[in-house]
Amino acid sequence: MLTISNNKIHYVFIFLGIFGILIQSFVHYTLFTFLVYSLHLIFGRVILLFLKVKQFKELRSYYVLFFLCCFWAGVSSLFPFHIDGFKFSSIDEEYFYNYSTSSNLSFEGLFVSGTESVLAISTWNILYRAYGFLGIENLQYIGISFNILLVSLSIVFWIKVVRILFISDDSRLDYFISIYSLSGIYWLFGASHLRESFLLINFSILIYCWIVFLNRKKFKNKILIISISLLSIITLGLNRNEYFSLPAVLLIIFIISSYIEFDKSLKSLIKLFSLISFTLPIFYFLLKSTYFSELTGIIEKRNIFYTSFSIQNAQEQSLGVSLILNQPSIIRVVLGSLYLFLYPIPFWTGFQTISSYSFLKTFQPFLMIFVIPRLIIGIYQIMTNVKFKNVSFIFILLVSFIFTAVLAFTSIETRHFGMFLPLFYIIALIPDMNNIKIKNQVRIIFFILTFMLITLHFSWILLKFI
Repeated sequence: MLTISNNKIHYVFIFLGIFGILIQSFVHYTLFTFLVYSLHLIFGRVILLFLKVKQFKELRSYYVLFFLCCFWAGVSSLFPFHIDGFKFSSIDEEYFYNYSTSSNLSFEGLFVSGTESVLAISTWNILYRAYGFLGIENLQYIGISFNILLVSLSIVFWIKVVRILFISDDSRLDYFISIYSLSGIYWLFGASHLRESFLLINFSILIYCWIVFLNRKKFKNKILIISISLLSIITLGLNRNEYFSLPAVLLIIFIISSYIEFDKSLKSLIKLFSLISFTLPIFYFLLKSTYFSELTGIIEKRNIFYTSFSIQNAQEQSLGVSLILNQPSIIRVVLGSLYLFLYPIPFWTGFQTISSYSFLKTFQPFLMIFVIPRLIIGIYQIMTNVKFKNVSFIFILLVSFIFTAVLAFTSIETRHFGMFLPLFYIIALIPDMNNIKIKNQVRIIFFILTFMLITLHFSWILLKFI
């Protein structure tokens, strides 16, 4: 089983992290990089102390992911030297950095002007001003190191989710920690000046609160999920406009999940009726409000924008444009959803690029080849196994599938997909790999998937060169 639980390996991660910070010191001609990264690492540890996180695996995972992202941030800082006059790995990264380092920036001004990612930009701006006060120049590594902090904190909340769903199962927990820490998409979130780290930590906290609520029926947990959901309407919306509706969508999915689990007893009937009676007026208000029409308008605009952008900017080698973007909506959603798991096709396009953005995303499909077979078995067991056919797993399954379909329809961008990826990782934990029959099923699916991908890549070569 793929794990990074060996204690000796952790020293390697620490060395790689320090090496990555050292690279950034040479790139930016300053040793303040070590000070900034150290302060953010300590700040994260203080947050964990405040949250009373004391478990060894949570703390170890926080440090491992932090140092791994530090290493890839160092590698990424080398890429711009290969690009004449080009300082950033993507247009979005340049946009966020320039806004964040503006000396006359204000939260009120950003909010009134309708600028996207107000919260992320304002937070970065506060950081740059604070370090500027200490005489430290406004260089990218400041914002990037804070992104690394957020990504590293996110794994702690997902580990807590795994602990709730799979009680006292260290093998599953170690596997989850390994695949999360080795995800190229999270290396990208940490190693670039993008808003996705803010969205990831927000979504991680929100899902954690939902899972706590679903599995621990206490009044304080009801207050917790209501409070975090209301807060997330603001924080998610301030980072990505259309995500203000995400907490409401999760509530709808919760009702659907409860109905699917419904066992037709009187107690369940009363519970379901009370839930629908409470939420129905809320849904009616939302549907009648201007926010609903604005949301549908945003989704439609995103679809048009990303389709046009992808066609204009997609690499010549990619199969995505020719096979997916110009397809009818239903076909686009189905093919696009599959494509998000295995992007890029062919896999070597990211290694041919001069952008760290595409380079880091290219590592993701190598991991997904091992995750997908377990994911398929996990989905099947949620639908057929009574043990996993409960509201928590149904909720996770529906959330992951619904938002993947929305992304396939709008952007087909794996960067946006990364926010929801931990949900699929959790589903992939369901198969019991100690069961010989299940283990053999996973192996068979792995070999079939590998054969299909090899065939697909050879087909691409034939279509392109013959």
